[in-house]
Amino acid sequence: RNLLIFLSLFVILDIFFSIIGFGNLFKQNEYLSRRYPSPYDMFSAKPNVKAHNSYGFKGKEFIKNPKKNLVSIAFFGGSTGYNGAPPIVDRLSKLLKEEGIENIFYNFSSTSSNHTQHKHRLLKNLDFKYDIVIFYGGGNETEGYYLYDPRPGFPYNFYYKVMSETRPFMNFLIKNSSFFGEIENRTGYFSGVNKIKVIKNDFKNWSDKIAEQYKKDVAESKKIVQHLVTPNYCNKSSFISVLQPLNFKDSAKIAMVEKIRNKMNKLDFFYDYSFLAKKVTFAMNRKDRIHITNDSKEIVASQLKSDIIKIISKCSN
Repeated sequence: RNLLIFLSLFVILDIFFSIIGFGNLFKQNEYLSRRYPSPYDMFSAKPNVKAHNSYGFKGKEFIKNPKKNLVSIAFFGGSTGYNGAPPIVDRLSKLLKEEGIENIFYNFSSTSSNHTQHKHRLLKNLDFKYDIVIFYGGGNETEGYYLYDPRPGFPYNFYYKVMSETRPFMNFLIKNSSFFGEIENRTGYFSGVNKIKVIKNDFKNWSDKIAEQYKKDVAESKKIVQHLVTPNYCNKSSFISVLQPLNFKDSAKIAMVEKIRNKMNKLDFFYDYSFLAKKVTFAMNRKDRIHITNDSKEIVASQLKSDIIKIISKCSN
């Protein structure tokens, strides 16, 4: 009887804590709609819900054979590319049309995704035609590893996927109990991720690997675009890697970005938008480290427009 009373009180308290924002229970619907299981790229947005098309990405249904007079743009990013009313690539498309450049775009962005996933996502969607492929990121490729799964190239919270197969009951508790979920959020004890994260104790070598992973992902993606992607308007497809403006204050994270910049600066397909950090406004009253306000997305889109026009001017059809 005492055990039954204890369990009943625990369940009541657990529900109460979930309501006030502890643990993982209250996040599940949003989690599943934004990070839905997807072959090869691990997860993307859930198809045919909210503003998602049948491929699980924001926007109208994707067209495989657009009109030949349209410049086709593929945009790969994390939540900064996914979020927005409208998102960055939608704004870019509108600005290009105002310059007389008719275009079609594909927004392959999804919350928490990184460039390793984008590389596989690009391969997964080679049956579309792209004149310009844009990898937009830097936040998930640095802080994303720093805060979540620190193994270079691993998707966000990948260890939970493994845990669902190796320790299903504990995985169930973490996902459905605010009490166990909050302990996991703070310690990483139940999943064992606390043991994985000790590699950050050797920050220099670890951050070197993170920077090398960034370069590897974008360099390989460029090769994919050069050799496997079919253009629509241009005579050949182009690839650019854009380092997004970030609002890092922590010296360790700033150092990670600097290592990426040092590895990438000499590559002609690398576009460093760090200078826009002084022009955009970051979310949460300027406290957010990655996400910018809706209005600031127009500033990024405008810079992209200028760079894309230069690329288009060099391509013949």
